Amino acid sequence: MTPSDPHDADGGGPDAAGSAGPSPYLVAHISEALARSPELALLDLDVRRLDHEIVVTGSVEHQAQREAALHVVREHANALPVRDAMTVLELHPPPTAEELR
Repeated sequence: MTPSDPHDADGGGPDAAGSAGPSPYLVAHISEALARSPELALLDLDVRRLDHEIVVTGSVEHQAQREAALHVVREHANALPVRDAMTVLELHPPPTAEELR
């Protein structure tokens, strides 16, 4: 593809092509796969292609969601490396009960 090709707007090359097509379509395909997952559908995750890798950002509630999201992204990333930039918001109860007065 040439740099002026509208299907290659983010500079993706032949490695971006595959079953999901050029990079913009690849990112959309990954986002759709995340949205189809019942455990991940309501999370605010962002998928982008930067240079020659897929970057996932956003917040998840616990480590299991992070791992599930990474599994889905890697499964659809057409062998591109995946960078995890997600934040885990795992909340823990206080060690002792709070006494109200």
